[in-house]
Amino acid sequence: MSTTCDGCLRMTSASHSESSSHTGPGWPRPSGWRLPAWVIIAVCLVAAGSRLWCLGASARQTTVENDEKQIRQAAFRYYAGMVLGDEAMCVGAVAFPMYSVRNGTGRLIDEKSLRAVVAEVIRRRKSSDLTEEVRKRIAANTLAVFEEASIQFIGGDTASVVFVVRPAPSRDFGDTLAQLVLYRKGGHWRVIAEFTDSKPAPAFTAEPPAEPEPSLEQRP
Repeated sequence: MSTTCDGCLRMTSASHSESSSHTGPGWPRPSGWRLPAWVIIAVCLVAAGSRLWCLGASARQTTVENDEKQIRQAAFRYYAGMVLGDEAMCVGAVAFPMYSVRNGTGRLIDEKSLRAVVAEVIRRRKSSDLTEEVRKRIAANTLAVFEEASIQFIGGDTASVVFVVRPAPSRDFGDTLAQLVLYRKGGHWRVIAEFTDSKPAPAFTAEPPAEPEPSLEQRP
C-alpha cells in the first residue's frame, strides 16, 4: 500500500508543478495550494481495497476450480474402477459406508460388499479379458464423460456430480443419468452416495413458440 501512496503523492506533486507552470487568464494559481491529506489517504485506501478484492476473488475462483478438478477425478476413479474391474481404484475413491439407491431402493455398502459388486461386474462383462488397448479406450471415454459432468456444490465440503451413463437412443427419450454425492474429509473428496435409475430421463421438449398477436389490419 505504501507504493500506491507514494504514487499518489508523486501525482499530487506533478499536478502542483503543472498547475504552477500555467499563467494568464483562466489559470488561477493559488499560492501554496495542495490536495488535503484526507483526500490522498482516501484515494490510497480505495485503490488498495480494490486490489485486495480482486486478489481475493481470483483466489476464490482458483479454489473452486481446484475443488471441481478433484471432484471429477474422484468420481472418475470410482466409476472407471467399477467398469474396468479395478477394485483398488474403485474402493480407493469411496468413503464407507456408501449409500446406494437403485430404482428407488437404497442400501448401505461397505468395502467388502463393493468389492463383491466389482467382482460381479468382471464376471458379467468378462472385463478381466480386456486388452490393454481396450482398457485405455474405455478409460479415455469415461474421463471425457466426467469432464462434461455437471457439478453442484451442496455445501463447502459436499458436492454432487450428475453424468451421462447412456446417451438418449432417440428424440423420444432422454439420457440415462447417474448421480454421485461426494464429501471432502482430510483434504480428499470421496464418494458417499450413488443414485441410479434403469429408465432414461424424460426427453427434453422445447415449448412451441407462442403465436404472434394479430396486427390491427388482421383483427376483425
